[in-house]
Parts: sequence; structure tokens; C-alpha cells
Amino acid sequence: MKQLDVYSLADDEDLTGRQIASFTFKNTTQPVKNWKEMFLKVLQILCAEDKGVITKLAASDEKGIALWFTTDSSVSHGMNPLPGLAEVYVWTNNSTQVKLSILSRLFELYDEDPSNLVFYLCESKEGDSKRRRNKRNSPRQSRDWLGLLFCVNLRLRVLRGAPAEPGPD
Repeated sequence: MKQLDVYSLADDEDLTGRQIASFTFKNTTQPVKNWKEMFLKVLQILCAEDKGVITKLAASDEKGIALWFTTDSSVSHGMNPLPGLAEVYVWTNNSTQVKLSILSRLFELYDEDPSNLVFYLCESKEGDSKRRRNKRNSPRQSRDWLGLLFCVNLRLRVLRGAPAEPGPD
């Protein structure tokens, strides 16, 4: 039988490159195929508890975590509608570490203990830690920054009343 590595959101561990098998939150274990699926399911659970927190973030013009959420339905690239909160979209085309960082900040806003979100990861293969060290300046990390810049640019365009998607000139 396969041994699973166990980590929580409270652990200061780089999980980039690790494959998630399932997670436990609110006393329920759910199997998942990838980090994106886990991220969306946890957001769904948080929204079921209080939709207002994420809805306010999506509608706000503040910096930080709010930049990862929007209510603009014309944006599609890299954004996913939140299950149970169809009018809010979240940027999911980012790294595992960014997803965990967003969840950590949300847990503060929801007054949740990060140790209550537990990840079950497929057994680490020898060399995983070396690969993670070499990925620190990877193209994926650059894509995260580009995604953040995209979100900031989109938010500024919407606040200025410009169309979210640039049209033909």
C-alpha cells in the first residue's frame, strides 16, 4: 500500500512539484486530481460558510489577495468561476505556492486555523527536493508574476471604465 506524505496549510513547506491525492477540511476528506481542484473545493467550502468575504474581495479595488478575484465575467483566460458563487471568478493559472498563499490569507479572513486544512501527497521520490530547489526561478514562477500583473491591469481597466478585454483598434 502506498504511503502518503501529510502536510497542513500551517506547515512552512514548499510543496511545488508534489502531487496531491486528497485533502481534509472541516472533518471531511476529499480526493482530488490536482492542486487546482483542491483550491476550488476549499474555496467552495469557505463560500458555503460565508459568501460575503470573497464577494467583497472580488468587488474591491484593494491590493493583495483581492487581485486574485474578480466579478468581471468577460475575463476568461486563467480564471474559473467559483462553485456556489457563480458571479465571482478566481485566477487559478498559478503555482501551488501561490494557491497555498491565497488560502493562508483567506484562512486569516475567515478566522480558520490553517492546521485544519490537511494535504495528503503521493510519496515523495528521491530528488523531489532538488527539483523544487531548482524550480525557484522557473518559468512557472515568472508566469505567476505575469498572472498577477494581468490581474492588476484588468482591475485597473475595469475601475477606469474601460472594457476588460482590449478590443480591436
